[in-house]
Amino acid sequence: MPAVAQYQAFQFSGFENGLNIDADSSRLQDNELARVTNFRLGRRGEMQMRTGYTRYDSNLVLSASFVQPWRSFASVDHIVVVTNDGEIWEDTFDGVFSDSGFNTNPQGGLTGFGVGFAPANKKIYVSGRDIVNVVGFDGAAWAAVPSIPNGKHLLFRHDRLFSINTTATPSRLFFSEFLQPEVFAVGDFIDFNPDDGFEINAAVVFGDDLMIFKDKAIWKMSGRDPASFSAYRLDTHRGCVSARSIDQIRGKLVFFDRDTGVWTFDGASFELVSQPINDYILAGMNYDLAYLASAYVGDDRYYISIPWGTGPIGTEYRTFVMFADTGGWTEYDTGFNDAVTYLGDRYQGHPGADGLYKADSSSNVFPPSVSPLAGSFRTPWVRVGGSGFKARIRRLEMTLKADVGVDAVVNMYRDYDETTIYKTRTFQGGSVPYPAAPLNDEERVVALDGWGNRVHAVQFEVLTSETPFQINDMTVFYTGGVDLRGER
Repeated sequence: MPAVAQYQAFQFSGFENGLNIDADSSRLQDNELARVTNFRLGRRGEMQMRTGYTRYDSNLVLSASFVQPWRSFASVDHIVVVTNDGEIWEDTFDGVFSDSGFNTNPQGGLTGFGVGFAPANKKIYVSGRDIVNVVGFDGAAWAAVPSIPNGKHLLFRHDRLFSINTTATPSRLFFSEFLQPEVFAVGDFIDFNPDDGFEINAAVVFGDDLMIFKDKAIWKMSGRDPASFSAYRLDTHRGCVSARSIDQIRGKLVFFDRDTGVWTFDGASFELVSQPINDYILAGMNYDLAYLASAYVGDDRYYISIPWGTGPIGTEYRTFVMFADTGGWTEYDTGFNDAVTYLGDRYQGHPGADGLYKADSSSNVFPPSVSPLAGSFRTPWVRVGGSGFKARIRRLEMTLKADVGVDAVVNMYRDYDETTIYKTRTFQGGSVPYPAAPLNDEERVVALDGWGNRVHAVQFEVLTSETPFQINDMTVFYTGGVDLRGER
């Protein structure tokens, strides 16, 4: 009696390790992804389609010559100042930006600027490379404050205002008198190796210390007053040119170094966390515009938007998302040119777009084009055949959690050919031939039959523009392990 081929199954254990482009796709683990766009990782490796954007405010219209990164700041009085191309805008949390009375000072285009709030006198300060003096806002009017050094970075720490990186002294940190942010005594400054040829690119508070970043140096400054101030260099192999790529997640500082990737610092040691995508990022980014990279932390994820390709400012950005729970990465591609942190949410601006946009879990569209975002991901290769025989692919099952009317396409690739789609199956919510559409956010199994291929290895790609849409698990059924000679 001839041998009967038995069904075998391979279940992907979840994709919690995320995107891995630095390894050949045939060598990936089954919890990694060969490619992914506009999906994010769940806590147990679920694949969740990312959400879109809604327009937050239509008054703030950006010109096509938009060349400056957004900066935003919230004071304890709930006044927000956003500076862009030298303009100063205010939002009192009513969803409407106003520039009335906030641009009386001729700002020009701020090629380098800082925004800081001083609780001591409840003033907001804005500095800029192209203005003569720092300007301050007390809630009623703006006024020049010539006593404050016009540094590229402003921050308030231990009841003193710090102004860092002036045109004349790019490696210097000035500090004000205690509780007097507009009083700077002669000689009250600290230099950070001014002979190395690099300016201070960023200064952030981490715990009780101040972290100082140059292109290829990281410093830590400790102490609460001039008598106890001390600074020492932590590293000379890493650095950061993009101040807004720096944030904190789970008690660690995270930053982007355009030469080596994304790092975390726990107060004692550095860890490279972008290894699986490092070659991809470092080869694809716009190196000269890396100083515009910007980051945001939310939902236990680190989002970093990086200038991409070789075009001019604002041409193309890519956003990469690291899930702190697993350390896995995914990639977002929306067409937006920049990302900002704004009151704990993620807002973005876009040249020529009509306003400011925010991520919104109830939306799946990209407002400038009013079209759904397209998402896709590819599994690792699964070796189902063996030496001298091929296996026959019988069925693919996916457990979905989504709403009524979910549509998706599944492509199959065979035998390590990643460019030729060998078979395609489509399921449409509630329609033939795959009617098992999830209802009311329930979990349902969608079975895609009829592949009928004899292969050594198989890879699947899922494409959809639906949200909410989540794949909890995937299982491929095949017949193999017996001699299939003649079935080539």
